[in-house]
This record gives sequence, structure tokens and C-alpha cells, in this order.
Amino acid sequence: DAEGAGDRAGEAGIVVDAVYETYFQTLHEASNTSNHTLAMLPVLEHKEFVESLARARPKHELQIGLLASLHAEQFRQWYFELHNGFNLVFFGYGSKRDLLSDFAARCAEGSPLLVINGYFPAVGPRDFLAKILDGVLGCPALAKGTVEEQASLVAEAFAGPASDRPHERMYVLVHNIDGPALRAERTQAILSVLASCAKIHMIASVDHVNAPLLWDTVKAARFNWLWHDATTFRPYAAETTYENSIMVRRGELGPRGVGFVLASLTANMKKIFRILAERQIAAAREREPAASDAAENRAGTDSSEENEEDDYEGAAASCRQKRKPAPLKGRTATTHADLGLPYRTFYSLAREAFLTNSDQAFQSQLTEFRDHRIIHSRRAGDGTETVYIPLGAEILAGVLEKMET
Repeated sequence: DAEGAGDRAGEAGIVVDAVYETYFQTLHEASNTSNHTLAMLPVLEHKEFVESLARARPKHELQIGLLASLHAEQFRQWYFELHNGFNLVFFGYGSKRDLLSDFAARCAEGSPLLVINGYFPAVGPRDFLAKILDGVLGCPALAKGTVEEQASLVAEAFAGPASDRPHERMYVLVHNIDGPALRAERTQAILSVLASCAKIHMIASVDHVNAPLLWDTVKAARFNWLWHDATTFRPYAAETTYENSIMVRRGELGPRGVGFVLASLTANMKKIFRILAERQIAAAREREPAASDAAENRAGTDSSEENEEDDYEGAAASCRQKRKPAPLKGRTATTHADLGLPYRTFYSLAREAFLTNSDQAFQSQLTEFRDHRIIHSRRAGDGTETVYIPLGAEILAGVLEKMET
């Protein structure tokens, strides 16, 4: 009846009013927040981190496996495209490492396959060019000079008749061609020179949304990419191995971390770092020819090659003699500390450049580098202290290049 309906409406109004009053009462109350911070959490050792990942249960295995089988059905098409003058680049969410490794291994049956892990922070053009010149062409004598000269020699070797080299063709697989270690313009230019060779087939993967910006019109024309979506939804386990995490304790600071630290330092501190980095790069360059000569002599070269003049034309001519590549033996191992500077020499160079005015001030400047694990020291048995940066020459060159931009 009407009276009962009015009572129910009145009760509803009371309930609504109570809700509004409760809202305004709680609005002005202080909220309870935790005083816990991320720094209070225990920091994992890297080994513990890897073990925890291994124990994690995989998800959607059936669907991911089905997706992988669909990609595998495209292998014939991809192979056809490779052998018709195109190079292949794959994009999409998820790790493409296993998929492309399987495809490249099937393509390269009977031919050499060079795998470049772009996610590895220490990879550089000098490394993979040396592997081609020595391991594929069998000419360690050519692994000298600038990387541009070495790339030109590789291109020249694969442009000639197949009878003039040990292998008719080769395949290059680049995981993460857009990785931090390969993003330098110089490195991309060298990769594009290799990709432009008709008998060098390049397969690459990218994960950065801005990866196409790495290539101008000249490099893009050399690469001659065909793009394929290779979404796998697989975890980036291998690709993120060398990434720094605030929850995982690392022994060394990577090149990206070094760049971030240097960006926050003063101009004088950057110049001090540059002095040590340039000396360390120069020392590494000086040792490379000696190591290459030693490896060549141990591999056993004939007398005509031993008496040959040290010029690239003569070395290239000897490479045309078809022979099996000789394995590297007895290469002298060089640590970062071996390439460092004695402390007194480092201090003298910094003082001559007016970057410090006393030994005490210089020690204070080095302390900041040591705190960030950018610069290390090693003391010999005679008490001599050697200061060094725990990064390779190619990585240091990339860090210095980014400092200039």
C-alpha cells in the first residue's frame, strides 16, 4: 500500500544518507601507510635468482608450443627468401632466440654459421670479424687494421669466385641486432657491409620499438630486410642475463650503468675517466697484432707467408689459396688489469691536464669511481698499484662515443 511504500522509501533515504556521511568522515582521516621500503627487501645473489626462475612453473605451454610449430612451418618460405637476395629480420613479443637458432642451423647445414649475441655487453665488430677472417676464411693474417678495412676484406673475399675461398656461402645470425652493444653507427655500418654480400645470408631479431631508426637509407638498402612477425611469448631468459637489477646483486657495472654514472659526474671527472679509457683502449690495440702473429705462427704457416710483407693486398692474395681454416691455439690471455695504468702515471697525466691539484684530491676523485665499481685497482707484489676499468676495448670505445653525444 502507499503507507508501506513510503516507509520503505524513508528507510532507503536513511541508508543513503548514512553512506554519504561515512564517505565524508573517512575522507579526512589519515590513511595508514607502510614504512616498508624496497631497500628493506633482501638482495638476491645472481645464482639464487637463476635458480628461482628455473623453479617457476611455465604458463600456457600448449599454446606457446602451438605457436612455435606454426612458425616452424614458415621455414621453407624464409629459406626461399634468404636465397633470393633478402636478409630476414624478426620482431614480436617474446624471446626469438631458440626459434631463430633452430632455423639458422637448418639453413646452414654444410656451411659456416656465425652467431652474434647482441644482448652480450662485450660483443664488438672486431670480435666477429676476427672469427670470420680466421675461422671461416682461414686467414688470421687479415685480422689486423681497422674494423672497416677488415669488413671490406670479408666483402671482397665473398664477392669473388667460390673456388677462391674455403666455403661458398656463410650465414650470420644476430640475436638482438638492436642490442646496446651493437647500436653504435660504426657497428651497424659494418654489419650492413656484411649483409650486402650476396653469399652472406643474415638473420636478425629486434625487440626495441625504435629499432628501424638505427638504419639510414644507405644501411637499409644494404641490409635489404624482409620483416617477419615471430611473436613467441617465451621469456627473455638469455637476453636479460646481463641486465642490471636493483634486486639482484651484481659484481660489475655494465656499460649502460657506466653511462648513467658518468652523466651525473662533473666535467673534470669525465675527463679523468677518458684518460684511463683511452690509454686502456690503446694498450688493447697494441696487443692484438702481437697476439694475431703468435697465433698464426703456432698454426704453422708456410715459408712464403712468413716472408710476406705486412700489407693487406699480399694477405688477401694468400687467402685466395683455398685451404681449411686453422684453429686458434695458444692465444695469450689478457685481463683488464694487464691493460691498466700505474697509479703514479695516471696521477701525472691527470695533473698535467689540470684535472687535479694534489694526490689527496685525486684519491678522493678515484674513490667515487671505485664506489660505483667503474674503476678497480690491483696491487702487485712489489707494491705497484695498477688502475683499470673492468670493460673491454670495444665497450670502452662505445662508452666514450656516447659521452661525446
